[in-house]
Amino acid sequence: MKFIAITVFLSAIASQDVIPDIASAAAAAGAAASEAAGQLGIAAAASAGIAAGAAAASDGIAAGAAAASDGIAAGAAAASAGIAAGVSAGVAAASSGIAAGESAASAGIASRESAASAGIAAIASSANAQASNSGSTTTTTNSSPSPSSRSSSSSSSSSSSSSSSRSSSSSPSSSSRSSSSSSSSRSSSSSSNTSSASVVAKISLSGIFVAGLLASLV
Repeated sequence: MKFIAITVFLSAIASQDVIPDIASAAAAAGAAASEAAGQLGIAAAASAGIAAGAAAASDGIAAGAAAASDGIAAGAAAASAGIAAGVSAGVAAASSGIAAGESAASAGIASRESAASAGIAAIASSANAQASNSGSTTTTTNSSPSPSSRSSSSSSSSSSSSSSSRSSSSSPSSSSRSSSSSSSSRSSSSSSNTSSASVVAKISLSGIFVAGLLASLV
């Protein structure tokens, strides 16, 4: 019992002198450990934040580069499509213009040729009409007082620069040509010559007009 009492007494004495020092040391060690842990936590957090920021920056840069590439590709495709559409439209417009020009030229040539043909036909018809209408007919009848001599000349006509003179006389005893027949023939010949000259002049003028038309078509 004495031994136990001594042990308890010594323990009480020791606890009064040593325990405060141990508590102070433990508190200092805890504070140091806490500070070290805090510094380690701060450093770890900073490192983690820096790494996360770098990763985010890399991801952002990659996304931006991809978006830029997509935009450039889309712009190039749109430009190519626009150029192709413009070229196609230009070619189509040029083809339409060329076709319209050729059609107009063909129509103009056909119209000129038709007008020239119509003019030539009209000139030829007019010349033929003038030639057919330029003939003259002269009839002369001469009766003598004597019943034995009677002459009549008729039917002197020319058509298209040809003349015919016909004279007939009848008498109970004989037939003779009178001077009126020769006069009628001379008149018909002169009229035929005048008509021929007029037709030749008109045909020459028609030829000059036709040549002018043909020259305008060239």
